[in-house]
Amino acid sequence: MKKIIFFNSYTTKIIGYVLFTMSFLIWGALFILPFFIKDLSKIIAVNTILFIISEGSFVLSILILGKAFWQKIKSFFKNIVKI
Repeated sequence: MKKIIFFNSYTTKIIGYVLFTMSFLIWGALFILPFFIKDLSKIIAVNTILFIISEGSFVLSILILGKAFWQKIKSFFKNIVKI
């Protein structure tokens, strides 16, 4: 039986990096959004949805890019916050 490959490794990495970048852009939008929407219930609803999408895309990007990428992220933040 022939194995069907939808994406090659280059395409998969691009998708992972796009999801990673998108997660931070959406997360940043959470702080800007209250200045544009005046109804409190809409702000809470939209922020909740955006937060879930942001965290989901972050986790998915880490799953796609692998353990080496996760180690780079951890070492980056360990260098910033030296305790």
